[in-house]
Amino acid sequence: MEYHDKEITSIAYQKDDATLIFTISNIRLVCKGVEWWELSSFDIQNVIFELNIFTNANIPAYLIGEYSWVKNYQSKDTLKFIHIDSSVGMNGMIVASDIQEIHITTKDSI
Repeated sequence: MEYHDKEITSIAYQKDDATLIFTISNIRLVCKGVEWWELSSFDIQNVIFELNIFTNANIPAYLIGEYSWVKNYQSKDTLKFIHIDSSVGMNGMIVASDIQEIHITTKDSI
């Protein structure tokens, strides 16, 4: 899915299974097996400029410089690095073992 100019309307963390869930328009982005994250504050408006998913093989050096703690997770080949670059509001990096996109209807709740 293309995330450019989509708004993050909710975020939730389920501690028991280390799952971080973002609601983005009509999509739930579910990050499972979350090992770490660093997110700026969740504001009234949170519009994505770019959302990219990287592995150890292709994470850019500038992101490793910006999020120096990422080095601690680069030895685990199965992890994914999700980088949210915002136009407005929340941005950051999440490290997780799996990511799923779930299409939702407006009647679905968090």
